[in-house]
Amino acid sequence: MASTKIWLLRLRSSQRLSLSVQMMWVGIVITLLFVLVALFAPTLQAWGWLQNPMTTLTNPIHEPPSAAHWFGTSRQGYDVFSRTLFGTRAALQVVVLATALSLVVGVPLGMLSGYLGGRLDRLLLFLMDTIYTLPGLLLSVTLAFVVGRGVLNAAIALSIAYVPQYYRVVRNHTVSVKTELFIEAAQAMGASTWTVLSRYLFLNVIQSVPVLFTLNAADAVLVLGGLGFLGLGLPEQTPEWGMDLRQALDALPTGIWWTALFPGLALTSLVVGLSLVGEGLNEFVNPLLRRE
Repeated sequence: MASTKIWLLRLRSSQRLSLSVQMMWVGIVITLLFVLVALFAPTLQAWGWLQNPMTTLTNPIHEPPSAAHWFGTSRQGYDVFSRTLFGTRAALQVVVLATALSLVVGVPLGMLSGYLGGRLDRLLLFLMDTIYTLPGLLLSVTLAFVVGRGVLNAAIALSIAYVPQYYRVVRNHTVSVKTELFIEAAQAMGASTWTVLSRYLFLNVIQSVPVLFTLNAADAVLVLGGLGFLGLGLPEQTPEWGMDLRQALDALPTGIWWTALFPGLALTSLVVGLSLVGEGLNEFVNPLLRRE
């Protein structure tokens, strides 16, 4: 009886893992498609297959999707297809830079705080907990007012909201790992703090970082869209989904639906793709999630 129960639990776990793997691959395919679009959009424009996303058309405007303009044209005279594709490039540039900045800052701070402890640990905990309690979008909007528009400025505004997440995860892992025998042995042999952190701790405390990176990237896409919708993200006329949605808002009551539909679908699809990758990785990193 017990062996049958164990077999059923293993079967359920394998089925759930198989579904997670399938969904993760779906997310990888979606994300890779967006990456390819971001990489090759300038090439397609150079070949004459895409309109310049920042050039307004004198005629026609308000045109629905057609053979000449696959996603139609906007009220401002932009080609929506070109704006949507180049919006992918802008989104990935800001999101990758923002998550990379938060990782580069949060991981070392978490390792130092957890390993050294003491006043530094208490001070960083207080600072990170304070930042963590603030809503991410509200904090990003406030910072965007301070640093201004631009790819780097938008990335900085987004990254500060994610630093505490990397810090908390890495610090907690560091606190638990630093009491292991191999760490104590390295300390007894006279290894420096840098040697212990880089050689013995680093690879043991970053298991959850790839998961956090993808989930933060998905959230950053939404936050960047929110900044663009409020007119705080990238400079004017830059193809960016949130800004295009803002410009499309006034046209919706007049029946011009395509200017909002396609940027909105692109934003949602990229968020879904990154989220599926993150959730799939999470089940590999955390075996407890596979238990019934």
